[in-house]
Amino acid sequence: MRNSVLYGVVVGGLLVITSALAYAQDDPQENTQDDIVGGPSDASPKAKVHFINLKNGQKIPNGTIIYFGLSGMGVAPAGMEKENTGHHHLLIDDAAKDLSGMNREIPNDENHLHFGGGQTEYKVDLKPGPHTLRLVVGDAKHIPHSHPVLSDAIRIVVVGEQREPASTPEPPRVVVDCDGCQEMIVLPGGSFMQGSRGGPPGEDPRHEVKVAPFAIAKFPVTFSEWQKCYDEEACKMMPDDRGWGRKDRPVLNVSWDDTQDYVKWLSEKTGKTYRLPTESEWEYATRAGTTTRYWWGRDVELGKNANCKDCGEEGIEPMTVSVTEYDANDFGLYDTLGNVAEWVEDCWHSSYKGAPSNGAAWNKGGNCDQRVLKGGYYDSDSAAIRSASRARYDKNVRYSGNGFRVARTVDETDQQQSD
Repeated sequence: MRNSVLYGVVVGGLLVITSALAYAQDDPQENTQDDIVGGPSDASPKAKVHFINLKNGQKIPNGTIIYFGLSGMGVAPAGMEKENTGHHHLLIDDAAKDLSGMNREIPNDENHLHFGGGQTEYKVDLKPGPHTLRLVVGDAKHIPHSHPVLSDAIRIVVVGEQREPASTPEPPRVVVDCDGCQEMIVLPGGSFMQGSRGGPPGEDPRHEVKVAPFAIAKFPVTFSEWQKCYDEEACKMMPDDRGWGRKDRPVLNVSWDDTQDYVKWLSEKTGKTYRLPTESEWEYATRAGTTTRYWWGRDVELGKNANCKDCGEEGIEPMTVSVTEYDANDFGLYDTLGNVAEWVEDCWHSSYKGAPSNGAAWNKGGNCDQRVLKGGYYDSDSAAIRSASRARYDKNVRYSGNGFRVARTVDETDQQQSD
């Protein structure tokens, strides 16, 4: 059963609510035509709550994703310091009607959720039937006997579980191009929203990308696979494993330049066009149709999802693990988030302004002496291994957190086999 999801995004004082299916885009394009605007408060007459694409009385299946936010907070409400206007409380079914004089934050229980400043997500169950939603702005403990910004109520009707798509797509096809070559997963073309809204600098503007079919490796390149390239003298050096072990651990301490030796060797060995994935292809493959922070959801469960600094038990030395240690995503890809950061083809650009919308590598402009890395690594915080996270590094410098995964162009043979 899919649950209703409440997802809050605060961007520069703008809080936006919209509705989308759980398996659809998590951040639809803004459309003010259908906005329902909450009434201004006496304390801050310019403050308004926007419900984008969510109409009063709308029927919402369980599993609907809702976005919400506030605009017009140029002036803090009376009695509230401006830095405290980033605190928001979502009230469900008018759980708290009189907030004046409150000296504590609204508790986080099933009827009211507190949203702090920055980007925050919450997930709640809503029973089938009518519900009302309101938004209160301002940290309650900083509102001594004054009026917080309280939106008008919006009425929704929950109609039950989110229905699954009419047909379940077939799993992506796996191909192996040579004896001893890694398994490659042929992905269908599609579109997705790349980047994040309100995330760290460099992940915006969020934009739609249409990706053509391509193949991508099931796992990051391991030490065992690099060894074959080294033994055939195509790869020029053997990276240090820091004493952690080799075999099915991802190769690390490789530069972007080193990866070019490997993909050239694979291309000559197989007659296929191997390369690094583009940044758009990598994110498309990692998300696997999802729209949450991570492909498995919005939170990291200790010891269950990925290998990063705060993804497991405390006191354990950060290091790489086997590429099969954690579950694969819905496309069948392992280890996309955490363990090692993965080089992609693109030059570094400080934002997505002007980025290609066709999934191609962005190698015009920017800084091509630095290349993009995706997915974070074993010593990254969990916030840095999100699907949208991106980093950069000098392309000729080796670092113990950096590895890679290969991709290849889909040819006519692949298309025929897919038909």
